[in-house]
Formats: sequence, C-alpha cells, structure tokens
Amino acid sequence: MCGIAGYAGNGKEWLPTAVEKLKHRGPDDQAMLFVDSVGFAHTRLSIIDLTKNGRQPIQSWNYVLTYNGEIYNYNELRGYINAYDDLGNITGGNDAHTFLAFAEKYGLDTALNRSNGMFAFGLYDKNKKTITCVVDRFGQKPLYYYQTEDSFYFASTPAALYNLKQRWSIDHQALDRYFMLGALMGADHLLQGIKKLCAGEMLTYNVESKKLKVEKWYDIDTIAEVKDIEPFVNDAIDAVKVSDVPINIFLSGGIDSTLVASRFKNTQAVHLRSPEEGYANAVASKYNINLRIVDPQEYHIWQILTDYSEKSGEPTMAGAIPWITAKHARQYGKVAIIANGADELFFGYDRIQGDNDQESIKQNHHMFRGSIYPKGLMNAYRLKHNGKPSSRVTELLTFVQFDINRTLDFASMCHGLEVRSPFLDHRLVEAALSIPEKKHRYKGNKTLLKAILHKLGFEMSFTERPKQGFSMHYKPLGFEESKKVCYDWAQYKGYLDVKDKVLSGRDLSYIQSACVGLNVWYDVHKNMLR
Repeated sequence: MCGIAGYAGNGKEWLPTAVEKLKHRGPDDQAMLFVDSVGFAHTRLSIIDLTKNGRQPIQSWNYVLTYNGEIYNYNELRGYINAYDDLGNITGGNDAHTFLAFAEKYGLDTALNRSNGMFAFGLYDKNKKTITCVVDRFGQKPLYYYQTEDSFYFASTPAALYNLKQRWSIDHQALDRYFMLGALMGADHLLQGIKKLCAGEMLTYNVESKKLKVEKWYDIDTIAEVKDIEPFVNDAIDAVKVSDVPINIFLSGGIDSTLVASRFKNTQAVHLRSPEEGYANAVASKYNINLRIVDPQEYHIWQILTDYSEKSGEPTMAGAIPWITAKHARQYGKVAIIANGADELFFGYDRIQGDNDQESIKQNHHMFRGSIYPKGLMNAYRLKHNGKPSSRVTELLTFVQFDINRTLDFASMCHGLEVRSPFLDHRLVEAALSIPEKKHRYKGNKTLLKAILHKLGFEMSFTERPKQGFSMHYKPLGFEESKKVCYDWAQYKGYLDVKDKVLSGRDLSYIQSACVGLNVWYDVHKNMLR
C-alpha cells in the first residue's frame, strides 16, 4: 500500500506538496519522476521486494507507472515475462514492476484482466501522450482527480489535491449523499471539482487535447456452475498471504474472521473489545494465535477523527473502528487481513432478502436512512446482475465500495498499515453471486460458510448465535457527548435539514455520528472553505 500522485500540465510546484500529504501512506521511500509535461510521484510502504530496486515511479520503453496496492498473483504473471531488463530496464522484483513489464509485453487490458488484487495507479503512455488512471474491480484502493482548462491532477487522497486552490466550495448534493450512507457516495467529493474513480473504472486524459473520459473496464461476471464454494474461499484467503513482511489479522470471532484465522495459524491478531471476545479467544487458542484485545475507550473521538480528516481529506461516520484496530495491528507489522465483504456475499444480514422490488425497500431503508430519504431516491441505487435487481451487488457497489472500503483504506493508512480483504477476490465474488439464495440460506444465513467451519470442528453453538459484527460496542471518549452537539451544529450551519421529519432511533444515531465526522472535518479544513 502506498500513496500516488501525478499531473499533466502545470504541476511541478504542486507535486512535492502532494508527496508531503501522502507520506503517511508510504513512510519507507518517496520519489518523483518527470517525463515530457508529466510528473508522477510515489510514497512507498515496502511490502514486497524491500530493497531500493522496488521503488517507484518506474518506466519502461513505452510507459511510466506510479502504483498503489497489491497484485496477489504477481508471481504467476512474472512467469510469462522472460527478463525484466529486456523490457526497458525494469529490474525490480515486486508486483508493480511485474505488472508494468507484463503490460509492456501483452498490453494494459490483458494485464488488468489477468491481475488479481486491489490497486489504483496512474500510467503515462509516452507515445500516445495519455495518462490512464485505473481503480480495481471493487474500489478497494482510492484515486481522486481534478481538472482545469490546461492541467490534470490525481492523487490517492483528496487532501493531497487541496493545495491546488486557496478556496473550495462544498458540493451540497454530495453532502446529502454523505448523510444518506455515512460516507461520500458516488464520484463526487465533498468539495466541488474533485472527483473520484469508482469500482472497475478507467480514466484516460489526453495530454495534448486536454480531453478526459471515464469508462468501465470491469463488470461483475457469472460462473456457469459452482458445485462447491469452499475451494474459492480457501484460495482467496491463501492468495493474500504473499508478503515479505509479517501478516496479522483482524479477528472479531465471527464466522468470516474465523475462516480467515483457520488459514493463518501461528500469527498475531487484534480484536476490538466486544461481546464476542470469548469466541475470539477460543479461535485464537485453537489456531495458536496471539490475540490482543483493544479497548476503544483508550482514545478520544476527536483525536481519532482529526487524524483521519487531516490525512484523508474526507469526513467519516464509522472511521473510528478501523482507525483504532489498525493502530494496534501496525505494532505487529505492515499488513493485516480483514473479512470485509463476506456478509454481503453470503447473506449475513436479514436485510439482504431476495432480488425483488418489495424486499429491496427493506434493504434500502436500512442502508440509506429510510426515515429521512424517500424510497424513490433509495431505489435509484438499486443495482442489477444479469439483468435482474440484485441485493448483493447493490451492497457491494454502494455500502462496501463507498463506506467500508474507503473508510478502511483511509483509516488503516493513517498508521501505514495495508489491509487486505480476501472475500473481495473477484473470483470468489463471482462464484458466490452465481449461487442462488436458496442454497446460501437453506439452513439460515451463511449456510455455506458455516458448513466449512463445521468441517473444521466448530460446534453449532459457535456458528448458530446472534450476529454481532466487527462493530464498536464500546465507544471512544467524548463520542456520545459529541453526537448531539454536532447534530445541532450541522443544522445550524445549514448542512443538514431534518425539520418536520420523524427519524427512527437508528437513523437518528447514525445521522448524529455522521455529524461528528463532518464537524471534525470542517474544523480541520475550514480555512480553505468559501
């Protein structure tokens, strides 16, 4: 995991300031590379190939690359390349160098389709004079951009783009979507003019014509027949083990993180204090895992969210959970594994009920603050798979993409920690989506995953219990007191309009939490707002 930035046009003075803003994402090395009127920068968190040969940006005969993320199957791709130095002096041995050499030999489209991982990158084609920016299939890695009449800029965080202007205006439609989900949803940032690439998208900027276009490079596919999901689960978890540094896990003690733990014996793990602490300890004991229990009450909510907002440039409703967990996991190493995405794929929530419009109301009501926002607006985010409405695809490409993935990346990178999500392996996603609901639920939620645990020796008493989730059951200091204060502040500022609306207790609590995140973000960045 790293930080990336780049520009075409007028940006030579801006690029070093972007590097400073991204150092927390890559504390091990920072570098810049200038070709033609293009400049690329990279801040490196060394995970694979820890030598200086692994540094970026890098260039081949045709391309210049700055890359963030991990390609788990890079050794497989490497087998198709005869020699790195035959392809433009690409001598490094990590996944970024492998990807560039593979793209040089077989083309960018082939390299993308053959790569299994999470990534965001900028690629300059020296012959075509184009910059191509790409985000992985499910939007795990962030990439933001800003365009003027004569220049183009991109970076891993919006905060790295803030120095491009002295004053910014708030996008109030984006602000509404923030309150709707608890995170910024869609391509728009909270500040007008800053955009982000969404899941499976590719941006192309022509340096000479100054024209920009965004298109999809990936859409979820379907596997014809999946007889057994277990090999897909095991392979996806095993795939994320590639690393030259120690790996630890986020262990909630639930179904999904227990499956991860079963493939990561004899390691380190972190548990955010919860009612499931006993289950987490039992899993740790079974697999000889050194488990550390983390108490959120050791921190103040403004301490957490100030750090998050300063480094990322975004407000957050739920960022305290991964921020605290990642801070402690970083003591064990630079890489951690989390089970995000399993609930959405394997029917872990009651709200994911079938694929028809009536049942989608329950799902959208739960995800999108249904006591505030009209059903018509909520159903605008209803997505399809194979031409039919799909609850699970809606979850993956809204809640998971814009809230879980983005929040996890920004929070973990506050501490220079790379977090990997094996359940978002596209092969596993496509396999799980190809299995009908009745097979997933023939013995209740997550039937297929529970069956794997039963084979591993876990009793029904472990698998058949009320769901808790990787949530914040114990609050950081100042959190509850801040909720009402910030809720009143948001209404006073005109950022939130809930008058004449009767909010459910759940929606009120979520909106208040979102107001805390917004208030902290505002206090950090208010001097640049119009």
